[in-house]
Amino acid sequence: MKLARSEGFFLGAMVWNYGLTVFGFFPLFFTLFFLEIISASTLAFLCAATALVVPPLIYPYAWSLWLMTYYVVLPHELPANETDAIPTDEDE
Repeated sequence: MKLARSEGFFLGAMVWNYGLTVFGFFPLFFTLFFLEIISASTLAFLCAATALVVPPLIYPYAWSLWLMTYYVVLPHELPANETDAIPTDEDE
């Protein structure tokens, strides 16, 4: 199965990666900060460390989520669902 459909196809995985990092981890850190459980310097360190460490770790999962999203929205793009691959009576 061809994963890289065209130029820029990887951007969907980057969107998932960014969304999981920013909306998954950062709200927790800011909640801890506003509840005065961690200091501002700890918040800055956690955000910087998360921004550098987490995206490379979750990138394969982001690709999986992107492919799932792509093929849920466009199921006819799956190789098994292509209409060109199904022989018809006219082809014979």
